Amino acid sequence: MVVIIPKSEKEFTDLSYWKKFFKHNSSFEWYGDYSKLGQIFEKYIKSTDSILQIGCGNSSLADDLYDNGYRNILSIDTDQNVIDKQNKKNLENRPTLKFKNCSATNVTLAQEHIIQKLLNYFDKNQFMIRFQKCFQSGKEFVMPVFAVIITKLKIPLPQKRKIEYLNGMDIQPELIETSEKLIERIKVEQQLSWFKHYISKGPIEEASLKIYFSNGKERYELFIIDEYNIKKLTKYGVFIVPLGRENDWIFVTTKGRQNLRMNCQLHRLIMVRLFRDQDYQSLDAIQNELNNIILDFMPKDCINQKINYLSLGSTDVSETIETGNSKINGKWTVEHVIANELTYRRLIFLDSSNLVQSEVEVNKIKNKTKDEKEWKINWSNPFSCEHHKNMTLALNFLFDTEGRIILLEKVLNEKLRIAVLGVGGGIILKAFHDILINFNFCWC
Repeated sequence: MVVIIPKSEKEFTDLSYWKKFFKHNSSFEWYGDYSKLGQIFEKYIKSTDSILQIGCGNSSLADDLYDNGYRNILSIDTDQNVIDKQNKKNLENRPTLKFKNCSATNVTLAQEHIIQKLLNYFDKNQFMIRFQKCFQSGKEFVMPVFAVIITKLKIPLPQKRKIEYLNGMDIQPELIETSEKLIERIKVEQQLSWFKHYISKGPIEEASLKIYFSNGKERYELFIIDEYNIKKLTKYGVFIVPLGRENDWIFVTTKGRQNLRMNCQLHRLIMVRLFRDQDYQSLDAIQNELNNIILDFMPKDCINQKINYLSLGSTDVSETIETGNSKINGKWTVEHVIANELTYRRLIFLDSSNLVQSEVEVNKIKNKTKDEKEWKINWSNPFSCEHHKNMTLALNFLFDTEGRIILLEKVLNEKLRIAVLGVGGGIILKAFHDILINFNFCWC
């Protein structure tokens, strides 16, 4: 079958184009056939309702509606030849189907001005309005399809009703207060559909997107990491980064994420980053919440494969010690994180997701007395942060007044003064003070 899709908006209004289109095509479903849209129809349309199908073309949708119990159906189109074919095809087996040569003045694309016009009228006149996203009707159709259900009430509501939005066949609708927010919601779905179409074509450069709660708070950040040097992506999986480990090099850098993908032995890896102010019950709960979108990002050569969800274990930091807000650095938190079976205390600036300001290993005190604290800093290993290790390494090469290198071991007994800019949590200063006992440190 040859499909000739309109190349410009002018062709949509050109009758000669549609004559050519229907000449080359058998049954063509723009929005999906009954197998894709039937659940929506059965939910909102009674078998006794009158149905108008605008721009029916050579679609078999009216036939399918009739075969499923709907009888009062009028289908219209501007092409007389296709109307004649529809009438001839259904004359014997579906006698009550009606096909007429008419022109529809409004298109049914979910464009902003069309949605705004619709809402301005029906919302003002206190109709119940619901937008429902339909099941994606095939890989060949990029944009999502929305069913708009407008219900006229016998008794007007005493106050304005919020617009309802349903994503697929969800039971509980999302309530949207304004038309602007609804349009934004629809645009998000349209952009997501384009993105899914883009990544379905094959290996891509690393891409990422954030998923938000309806209250506007960040819920997940997804990174799509592909192996570029192959034509087909046949191994697919998901890695969930535990809270408290998201600042590790392997998760925050492009090169690190590629190493993670290779370690997982996958052609496409979806890396999932969590957010501290959100509640995640378990790995299984996260999997259930993300499953639909993870399926949408599956490469075409992985269809029907089982998706493996990988992680390093717990989905939460082991303990939050303290939180606060600084005028300079914003929100911060001190927390315990378990890595490689060791517990670390970290100071993290939340406004800079990649920044662990200070880190030190801590040990839990066994058989502690009443006055003792539960945790003790392991000062024998104060250099767990990479930047602390680099600063310590730099001390091995000091310079004299003429710019010549002096090895640290030759000046350990001298009274040197060293300035440290940016004290942070004070971990490295405490270590320097204990090790380099003859040095005089000042900091700011």
